[in-house]
Amino acid sequence: MASGLVESLAGPGGNVTGMSLFYAGLASKRLGLIRDLIPKADMIAFLVNPNFVEGQSQLKDVLVAAHISGQQLIVANAATESEIDTAFTTFVSRQARGLLVASDPFFSPQRNR
Repeated sequence: MASGLVESLAGPGGNVTGMSLFYAGLASKRLGLIRDLIPKADMIAFLVNPNFVEGQSQLKDVLVAAHISGQQLIVANAATESEIDTAFTTFVSRQARGLLVASDPFFSPQRNR
């Protein structure tokens, strides 16, 4: 969809095969789950890779969901390991009480950080 490979999930309109474990359409749902798990979290952090094609659509979805629910959000971009460290420093200094990491193949091997 955002990558331009298919028109929609309901009607792809072509012959593309394969699979993806990263579904951007769930970003706002994941924010809702964090809100359910940590109802008193007034500030939630969102980490996104600006270089990943789905990252901007995930960011848009999360920003809309946060606005609708009145949730305060700290957004940080990270495309390198050092940017992840900088983002976490920002999250701690701004007292984030929850963390949502965008679905992105770059972040998977970084999960232990």
